Amino acid sequence: MPRREIVGVNWRTMRCDINTMSLAKNPRDYFDPEKWTQLREQIKAAGRVYKPVTCLAKPDNSGLLIYDGQRRYLVTKELLAEGYEILEELPFELVIGNSMDAILRAATCEGEPLDDVSKIRQIQMALDAGATQAVIAERLGYTPSWVSQMAALVTLSEPAKLALREGLITQGKARQLAKLAEDEQNVKLESIRQAKANGNKSAGRVAPKRPVLKQLRLMAERFESAAGASQGEINAFQTGVSYAMGELTAEQVAEQYKLEVE
Repeated sequence: MPRREIVGVNWRTMRCDINTMSLAKNPRDYFDPEKWTQLREQIKAAGRVYKPVTCLAKPDNSGLLIYDGQRRYLVTKELLAEGYEILEELPFELVIGNSMDAILRAATCEGEPLDDVSKIRQIQMALDAGATQAVIAERLGYTPSWVSQMAALVTLSEPAKLALREGLITQGKARQLAKLAEDEQNVKLESIRQAKANGNKSAGRVAPKRPVLKQLRLMAERFESAAGASQGEINAFQTGVSYAMGELTAEQVAEQYKLEVE
C-alpha cells in the first residue's frame, strides 16, 4: 500500500521539513532550563536532531502535528532563528490511531517525569480527547483513584496551578481549592500567600489528621510507662507534644511508635 502524501515528509529518510510541522497540545507546559540548555548544546554540536518526535498527520495532510518531542522542535527552531547551521528536518514516527492515542503516547514527554500541573493537563487532555478515567489509568499505569483525584483538579484556576507548581500549596490543599469558584480560589490563594509571608509555615497545607481514640490511648499508655525513665522515652513525650501542636502528622507518629492509623 503506497504511503500517503504529506507535505514536507520524506518517507525514505523518515524526516519532515520542520516548516511543515507544528505543535499539538501537550501535557508539559514547563521545561527545566538546565535541560533546555543541555539539549541546545547537543543539537548545536550535532547539527541535527537524531531522536524521532512522535506525530500524527494534520487532517489536510499539510504536515505533521508533534505530540511528543516539542522541546526538540522548539530548540531547533530557536537555533535556526539565531542563524546556526542546523538541519531543517526532524526525524519522526507516526502514531497509529487518533488524537487520544497520541496524547496518551505523549505522556512520556521525552522520558522526563511530569510535575503535578502537567499531570493535571495530561488527564484533562486525555478526557477531552474521549478517554475515560479507567482507560487513562490502564494506559498510563496509574491507579483509578489517583486518576480520579487528578481529574478533580482540572477546575483549579491558573494562579492556583502556578502555586501548586511553586510549592506554595500542597496537592491536598489544591483539591480543597478546586471545589471553589475561580474567584474564590484566588482570594484564598492570596490569603495563603499573606500567611506565608507572616511566617505561618503550615499555610497552604491541609491540617494533619488526628488519630482516633485507640491510637490516643496507646500513645498515652506509652507516655505513662516512660515517666521517670530514659532520655529516649522523654523524647517520646516531646514527640507527643510536637504532634499536639501540629508539627508532626499522625502517620509520622504512628510510624515511630509502630501503630496502625485507622
